[in-house]
Amino acid sequence: MSYPQADQLPILQRFRAILLVWLSIGLFVQLSGNMWLPSGSSHAAQINLWFMLPCLLLLATYANRCTEVIKTKEELFIVLFILYFVISALWTTSDKSGVFNKYVRNGAYVMVYLAGITLLYLKRPKYLLHAIDIAMLVVAVGAIITFYIQLFGVDASFSYRETRIHEMGIGEFGKFSTPIQSANYFGAFTILAFGRLLNENNKAKVTILSLFTLIFFSYVFLTGSRGPLVGVVFAIIACLLTLRPKLILPACLISVTSIIALIVLTTDVSSLNLNSENFDSVMASVTSNRWFVWEKAIAKVLAEQPVIGFGADANMAFYNPLINFTYYHPHSGFVLITYETGLVGLFLYVLSMSSVIVASFKLLNVQHTKIAFGLLAFSFIAMLTDVHKVVTRPHEYWVFLWLPVGLVLAAKRETLQNKDQDLSRKVTTELEYSYEEKTSKPNVTQDS
Repeated sequence: MSYPQADQLPILQRFRAILLVWLSIGLFVQLSGNMWLPSGSSHAAQINLWFMLPCLLLLATYANRCTEVIKTKEELFIVLFILYFVISALWTTSDKSGVFNKYVRNGAYVMVYLAGITLLYLKRPKYLLHAIDIAMLVVAVGAIITFYIQLFGVDASFSYRETRIHEMGIGEFGKFSTPIQSANYFGAFTILAFGRLLNENNKAKVTILSLFTLIFFSYVFLTGSRGPLVGVVFAIIACLLTLRPKLILPACLISVTSIIALIVLTTDVSSLNLNSENFDSVMASVTSNRWFVWEKAIAKVLAEQPVIGFGADANMAFYNPLINFTYYHPHSGFVLITYETGLVGLFLYVLSMSSVIVASFKLLNVQHTKIAFGLLAFSFIAMLTDVHKVVTRPHEYWVFLWLPVGLVLAAKRETLQNKDQDLSRKVTTELEYSYEEKTSKPNVTQDS
């Protein structure tokens, strides 16, 4: 193993410092680029330039530490899931060309992103928070412009779901394909702002972060997307519970029980006959007609390819005659994973995410992990009712899918490093004490 010479070390350190600044700018671009870049392709190109490139260069400077690539079981599970998702493209039913090469790139994108978050967290945690804060400022300005153009610039209604915003109205800036995608994006920023708010004592910053939270939450509300709205409320409760970790389990049980009770009361299930037709109509009402595609997708994969699924980017087209609509993706991240990668992929995803969530429970005293915990809670709801891509190129979903994962993995790695340093320091101290004790003993000679 070769190490840099003494005269080379300052140069290497300066190079790494430059790369970390570059990388933090890239994180800002990734988080906020939807607002100020003119298209999705330019957003991806800028992320490659400002995040992926410096991250790869930075990783190259640590090439002599290749044994530390995977250091925790959480990292291992995440890597196994991503690799399996990529490999599933080999048996995909998609009729598109180059699917495997596409998912090799997508898998590499996600893993480099997680590595970049880890490097920023471990080397310059303040840079990471600054990137998030500046991104929130830019996204908040974008939301305000959207409100002005879409609500005040036209004859729009403020009533819930009568006007559903999802674009700024200036070219491709701040534009999302559907209201629910914009709601998921701004829902994640609501949790970022609220998580930062809970960890601030400065009155000026508390005021600014409170304003950000209100702006982002207002955007989610005005999209008329119920799933992300429920996700935001659920995640805010999760964030509040980080202040009292012992209340997390009973609060989760109460929340689940309340949701089930709410569904039963609002759908009058007790008055329905227990048959498949009525059951489907009730579920269609509760899930905004998503139950149809969930049922069809799960039934198809279990009947034909239950173990390995139909492969990444598999063809999907289910026509619902009741609403005259064809579904080309299942409107659920969990169903998507099952459909494309089968029970094996679902098991790996649940295993990896469960390990990350458990790790976040154990690290709630860390500021970054508190933010990640809230985003993971939001991600769970988002994955239930939407998300049509999981392992993908840079995407707005990354804010609540992979950013919190990266934060938790980094925090866990930092904890292990601190334990290793404490152990090394303890062993060194014991050796020094033993040596000093031995050398301090006087030589005793017997009189002859």
